[in-house]
Amino acid sequence: MVKAIFVLCALAAAVALASADATDQYRITSLPGLAQMPSFGMYSGYITLDNGQKLFFWFVESQNDPATDPLVVCTHAPQLNIGML
Repeated sequence: MVKAIFVLCALAAAVALASADATDQYRITSLPGLAQMPSFGMYSGYITLDNGQKLFFWFVESQNDPATDPLVVCTHAPQLNIGML
């Protein structure tokens, strides 16, 4: 059940990033200590659940072919004993 919630959250993040406005909102444009950003896109933010909880996500595009490469979801929730999905 808990794994299903994380999969749904990952899908929600992917859908949120599909819109051009959301892409600009979540796009990472600079990182401390990094002189030059990599050529692939990175996005970060929070997804607010119906109960008010916020889940953090960090999405990194494939360095090969983002349109056709598989999506890998990694989670870290030690209190729920969840790892990679």
